[in-house]
Amino acid sequence: TPEGPGRSINLLETLANSKGIYVAGAEKLIQKNYHFLKTARLGKMDRYLYKYRDGRIIPLTYFLRIVKFLKINLDNQILSGLKITSRLANTFLPIRFQTNESFLKILGYVVAEGTVTENSVMISNIDNEVLKDIELALKSLGISFYFGNRGVMIADRVFVEVAKELGLKKKSAQKRTPAAVFSSNKENAAAFLGAYFEGDGTVAHNCVYAVSKSKELTSDLCYLLYYFGI
Repeated sequence: TPEGPGRSINLLETLANSKGIYVAGAEKLIQKNYHFLKTARLGKMDRYLYKYRDGRIIPLTYFLRIVKFLKINLDNQILSGLKITSRLANTFLPIRFQTNESFLKILGYVVAEGTVTENSVMISNIDNEVLKDIELALKSLGISFYFGNRGVMIADRVFVEVAKELGLKKKSAQKRTPAAVFSSNKENAAAFLGAYFEGDGTVAHNCVYAVSKSKELTSDLCYLLYYFGI
């Protein structure tokens, strides 16, 4: 869930039930508490504890058992240097992930023209300026992607799981504006709206037009436009 003034998502919490997610950078924590952890019986991954102590990435589900056993709150500063990654370890995101302008821009494109499946996010668009805008935003976020025949394909496991947890894996008639947009500042909310209307709307003669099968999404967009005095 997006939080307070920092406008960030704690990925340890957000992705707690996601598959294929790992934690990097926890070896010092494991080393410091190894004597206690090796007798804790936290699960079948206990047999790899010595490898996690030596720097191997840790499955998030197992890591959460570790911090629970050590009675460490997920907001504790001691965890601030950790990274979230996938089994392939090709993307590393901070556990306190900022819902900034670039991120909300990508959310706007996904809500407008995106398809979220179990393993990928596809943003369908062939406009060169839009593709460049998406490229710059994804690069600034450190999220891997590639261009397909009909747009941008994101197979980055961490981002895909975040997208699903934010409710983006829904059919057209069930789409909503992610909660992160409503807790953001005006500049970032504007980035979401701009991307959405660039992808699935029209701006002309001081008017904005958009058509959606989702009544809830339409209501969300009207609320945001009202926020901007439109």
